[in-house]
Amino acid sequence: MEEDEEVDEEELDKRNQNQGEEILLTSQVVHGPTAKKGSHDRPQKLSKEQLTEIQNKTKLTTEASRKKKVAVLLGYLGKNYAGMQKNPGLRTIEEELEMAIFKAGGILPDNLYFQHKIDWVRCARTDKGVSALRNVVSLKMEVGPPELDEMVKALNKLLPEDIHVFKIMRVNNSFHAKNGVDARSYVYVCPTSAFEPKFATNKLVEPFKFTEETRETLNRVLSYYLGNHRFHNYTSRKESNDVSVFRKIIKFECSVPFILEGVEMVSINVIGESFMLHQIRKMIGCLMSFMRKGIFQDAQDKESAFDQIRKYIEATFYHQPLNLPVAPGAGLLLDHCIFRMWNEKYKDIHGELMVENDDVEQFRKVVFGEIASLEATKREFSEWIETKLDPHPLPYEILHKIIENPPPAPPKRPKQRDDKKFTRRERKEHMTNIKKFDKDTGNNEEKKDQDNTTEPSKEIKEQPKEETNASEN
Repeated sequence: MEEDEEVDEEELDKRNQNQGEEILLTSQVVHGPTAKKGSHDRPQKLSKEQLTEIQNKTKLTTEASRKKKVAVLLGYLGKNYAGMQKNPGLRTIEEELEMAIFKAGGILPDNLYFQHKIDWVRCARTDKGVSALRNVVSLKMEVGPPELDEMVKALNKLLPEDIHVFKIMRVNNSFHAKNGVDARSYVYVCPTSAFEPKFATNKLVEPFKFTEETRETLNRVLSYYLGNHRFHNYTSRKESNDVSVFRKIIKFECSVPFILEGVEMVSINVIGESFMLHQIRKMIGCLMSFMRKGIFQDAQDKESAFDQIRKYIEATFYHQPLNLPVAPGAGLLLDHCIFRMWNEKYKDIHGELMVENDDVEQFRKVVFGEIASLEATKREFSEWIETKLDPHPLPYEILHKIIENPPPAPPKRPKQRDDKKFTRRERKEHMTNIKKFDKDTGNNEEKKDQDNTTEPSKEIKEQPKEETNASEN
């Protein structure tokens, strides 16, 4: 393994001499030889001496520093990364940011591989391909005589072009980027053609055009999601009686259309306290399905169409499992994180935990332009609509049945507990309740022990297993 590291460094030094440029070591070299593709093993760690030698080449200052709690506000394009959170063997936003802070001297070699030592916390964990305009990471950074503005400039030189740090500010020691946030604001950007009523019985005489009336219609439909609801059908592997599926939507609005890369686009802004996996993309997918079905064109009047869609949306909150369409992830991006309570308490001391400047607006144009180019060149959204959404729209027949006869809440299976916390009598009663539940619901997962001591003359007949159809969200 050491030979591989020496070969990599020799190749980098040779390339540096030939080109006459300073070569910054990548995160793979800092971490050592990377794991094989598909492996989740942690890359080999370098020694403290090796890390110190690497850091001294790009360190911002050699003067003494102190560890202080800071908040880093950054934006990034997610198309080249496997998400925000570190994932061994994959390229992530956190890995690039951590390496840049380390090279600039903000993280000591002893703390590089251990995020818990520096209280590293992200506000929003974006998924693969999802971008962000202003995400927040809190950590204890080594802060020396140079101002934090100098650290921002140093990080932007070390980071790739698709990751940009806008601001680093001091915060109180108890600040927690994830637990201290009041709400998160996301934006979904898509072409206006996604809302064309293609399957309306009463066909449009003129070609579809996204007007102000269309925007007002979308906003009223989106308002039916506001409030606290059971969003178990808008994520995966969650049951309707799980408390965690209740989420609160604060704002859900569509913008006026705009032209990018020759494509007419709109941005839909949604603000909520927190979101589950695929929740926003499924809400957008349902909105597109409602509009493409042509409910407003086929209804007797517009109010009856609004009432029908409201009932459809409310039906998705009932206990019946449903398979809802998931809009492409390329159009989703985190706009900003809202720290209202923290700003009210500490704004006069540390400043407002928010950034609004020309750099943010310029980066917003870059992200929006990247999304528009996916539709202009690769037909990212049109391809999904033609191959996924139109052939498999919302299950309207099931929704009608739910509206007419809402299903009751399913029984909740008793949770398994550690045997050490039971007395012998409690353990026996608990296992009896679980077996009774499985027998009553026809979902017996307990395997019967086979008697291996049976005499050879006796034949053991296998009982046929009952086939159960598992519903898939």
